[in-house]
Amino acid sequence: MTSFWWWLRPRLVVFLLACTVSLILVVHILPRRDQSVWGNFAASVGGLPVTLAGRIQALQDARQGQPRYLFHAVRAGVSGRRAIRLLLTLPPAVPPLWPGDQLTVTGRLLRPPTALNPGGFDYRAYLANQRISALLTVDDPEAVHITARAPWFVPGTLAVKLRATLAQIFRDRLPPVAASILGGFTIGELSDLPTGVEQAFRDAGVFHLLVVSGSNVALVMGLAFGFWRLLLLSRRASLCASLPVIWLYTLMGGGDPPVLRATVMATVGVLAYLLSREATPTHCLALAALVVLLWEPGALFDASFQLSFMATLGIVWAVPRWNRSFPSSRRLPMLRWIWPLLIASLSAQVAVAPVVIWYFHRLSLIGLLANLCVPLLAEVIVMTGITLLAIAWLPWRSLVDAVSWVNAQLVDLLVRCVEGFARVPGAAVTVATPTWWEITLFYGIWLSLVLGLTSRRWRWVGGGLLIVWLTGWAAAQWSPRWGPFKVWILAVGLGDAVVVQFPTGEQWLIDGGGAVGSPDRVGERIMLPALWALGIRRLDTVVLTHPTIPHYGAQRSVVQHLRVGRWLLGSADGKGADYNELLHLIWRRRIPVRIVRLGEAWQVGPVRVEMVVTPSSTVPSDDTTGSPLILTLQYGNCSLLFPSDATANATTHLPQILLRNVRSNTVVLIPHHGTVPLAQSFAQALQGSTAVISSDRPSPIALGQLSGTKDLFLTSRDGAILIESDGQTTSIHPLPGT
Repeated sequence: MTSFWWWLRPRLVVFLLACTVSLILVVHILPRRDQSVWGNFAASVGGLPVTLAGRIQALQDARQGQPRYLFHAVRAGVSGRRAIRLLLTLPPAVPPLWPGDQLTVTGRLLRPPTALNPGGFDYRAYLANQRISALLTVDDPEAVHITARAPWFVPGTLAVKLRATLAQIFRDRLPPVAASILGGFTIGELSDLPTGVEQAFRDAGVFHLLVVSGSNVALVMGLAFGFWRLLLLSRRASLCASLPVIWLYTLMGGGDPPVLRATVMATVGVLAYLLSREATPTHCLALAALVVLLWEPGALFDASFQLSFMATLGIVWAVPRWNRSFPSSRRLPMLRWIWPLLIASLSAQVAVAPVVIWYFHRLSLIGLLANLCVPLLAEVIVMTGITLLAIAWLPWRSLVDAVSWVNAQLVDLLVRCVEGFARVPGAAVTVATPTWWEITLFYGIWLSLVLGLTSRRWRWVGGGLLIVWLTGWAAAQWSPRWGPFKVWILAVGLGDAVVVQFPTGEQWLIDGGGAVGSPDRVGERIMLPALWALGIRRLDTVVLTHPTIPHYGAQRSVVQHLRVGRWLLGSADGKGADYNELLHLIWRRRIPVRIVRLGEAWQVGPVRVEMVVTPSSTVPSDDTTGSPLILTLQYGNCSLLFPSDATANATTHLPQILLRNVRSNTVVLIPHHGTVPLAQSFAQALQGSTAVISSDRPSPIALGQLSGTKDLFLTSRDGAILIESDGQTTSIHPLPGT
């Protein structure tokens, strides 16, 4: 019976973990009453000043000199309202705050923004998983009143203060980039890292080095154990004395899932050694996941938690099977010394590949090679960084300067090495968001193949799943795709981007611009995730209505990463380096290009697409980019009009058939993104129709002229607009959740 209970206990941990995950999933689906109450209150306040009292729970980040705190608050002067967690942003002039500090603040309470486009980052849901319901921004330092300071000996306060002190040592002794990287390596203080350097770490597949993880915990544990042994403590006493050190280090790192996972696993390993019990890595990992989820249930939906535990699971589960299938006697002599690193890197990267693609749409192909040498250099940098922290308090300035110089040179060498890997052609590729069945089949094939290392039966299972995946992929590529008629008008700031999904399965993109940051940012951050979220891997036609940045800015990313059947435009008179780069990319991709003539039309199944080029005489003489292309889409009783950048003068000369099509089931994308007044005759013709303004800076005059429309949508306010029609009725609504 005793042996039975010892057999059951590890499996009991796995069972409790499964129950916890299931409970979290159920609770996540249920409405959060407190969060919805405070979220609605923040929305009703609309950014007006409110006064809140509460205490600081944690420091979230301090990038660009503006600290943000996790604030446990209640509304001052109001009884009966439960406390809630907010994200508090303070001006740089406010003195540093520590966990446990109590204060009263007056600031603007805002509801977190949600995703404006399909596949976009939903900041509101991200904060809701952390039980954060609203944003509180304080602009005036005088509006912050500290009522009580937390005692210094509280572990959380002590850890955060120590972390801030150590980070300041790096900033004082090292260049900004080196200080940021070394702070991330050692204490998790990654702030103000240049975007180019951060992207290079992602493309090289070594971004995990910039956060505190299991290797850091193991290093701190080893240093603490060695220190206690130097003080002549026994092995057991040294292990016990090392546990408080790594837990303090975990608090310094912010208690993120990677470091908390490693600390729990180290603690379980030490306790198992002290009790003379065997600690199975998989069961230790399950117990660590159970502890993390009990402490912070929302971590289950956090990318950091998923990446950390999947990578560790890939290592502790797959590596032993690889080693049993390929013992050292069967390995090539030249691979024996790098075999452990090679297999560990391969197992971890395969395990997290779907998760990385899901969140970041990028997959590093050079990561397997980069992780053979970059982590070794990173460990040397961590050792020299800890040495700098240890001697920075000593009066020997020359020694401190020498160690600082060595750290700066090593970090510079690391950055050059990472950038070198990232610049290798094909080092990283942009990948479409995988579907759930693709993720399930991927892990099924991976598990079967790893189990097949020691079992022939599992090899057949893995081969069968691979055939199923290839068959499903082929069927999705070549099978006819009949469905409803859908039109998405995406929110891209000042610009147009319209996705048309025809009932026959054809998919068009009309324009693809936007002025949210740089054109590349719009393409990589908005357009591609939206297209992938809509299940679009190939575009039959891309249309450019006007060769200006608000219309073609993001098309370069689309053409580069998606298959395009043809490219249609109304004028070839575009100017500028960006336009020339787009043309060169289209030429290299061998995409057919065609200039549309006046009155040309296509019949795509039941939908008629007519293209009308504005007569040149109606275009102002200072327009150097040619005549804009005007499109109409007609599907039964549903009519859509896209006038592009037709000016007020041009809209008065539109063919009368366009104005006759304007009726109750007509949707009109306002020309010039609503930034200029409309022609009076055109504005009157829109009465009773639905108008959409794709801009974050609409003209007040244009808004007044559209007051008589049936419905008026703004993409900056309502997010992406979805238009669905069956030819008889038409439904128009913004992206759910906005």
